[in-house]
Amino acid sequence: MKLLLVLVLLVCRELIAEELRVILTQPMRQWRDSVLQFSQARQASSSTVLVLIAGIPAVILTVLLVVAKTATSGFWTHLLVLLVLIPVFIDRHLPSVLFSYRQQWLDAQVVDEPEVQLKQARLQMMTAYLQELFTPLCWFLLLGSWGIVVVSVYYSFRLCANQTLMMDVADRAKALMAVFDWLPSRLVVLSFALVGQFVETWRYWQANMSNYGVSAVEFVDAAAEQAEVIDHGQPLVSTLPMTLVKALAAYESLCYRSMLIWVVLLALHVML
Repeated sequence: MKLLLVLVLLVCRELIAEELRVILTQPMRQWRDSVLQFSQARQASSSTVLVLIAGIPAVILTVLLVVAKTATSGFWTHLLVLLVLIPVFIDRHLPSVLFSYRQQWLDAQVVDEPEVQLKQARLQMMTAYLQELFTPLCWFLLLGSWGIVVVSVYYSFRLCANQTLMMDVADRAKALMAVFDWLPSRLVVLSFALVGQFVETWRYWQANMSNYGVSAVEFVDAAAEQAEVIDHGQPLVSTLPMTLVKALAAYESLCYRSMLIWVVLLALHVML
């Protein structure tokens, strides 16, 4: 059943229309904004604000899970999983990083510092895939239905990190997100090794797996550079934008292949 739930989530992430995405993700955003406005007026600390925004939904969700699990059928548990996870997975960066940079590069006559721009674009892409897809999916796969409580807390932190009303809350939320990202980032890099340049990526993983001075996103980004070697030589100025687009598309393909590995391993686990 977990495999079916994952497939439903991945399909929803790709196919749900933008208007429906806004509707499904609106409740958590309204809750965040209400708490932020209430807390700002009373000058509450960032920790208190995050406890309110992430903790109250988590407690409610825990109670609902306990009630659902006491039912004779797992239907209510599975329904609760979908109700919680679908908004998390469909709340993604749109237009995609690849599309945004494709338009930017192809519309520009000259691309200044192409290597720097490619690195910046790759870092944004890896941030989006780690925070929007790999981390929530990892905790759900590891913890099962109870993982949705962790995912709910993580999603609340992500919403807080992306707001500008209280910057101290945003900074605190980003620091807490890094804790949740640590384990998924290590597993993502292992999957990069399986679908990309294995030896180079494996050596990087071994050398930096316990390096706490590197953020989870930077760890994944550097591993992607090892796993997907882009040799575009010295392209002409006229073909440079398309070369950059193809390079960024190759990194996105790496993420898709890694996700396929996760799904295949889950399928094998279910069959065995």
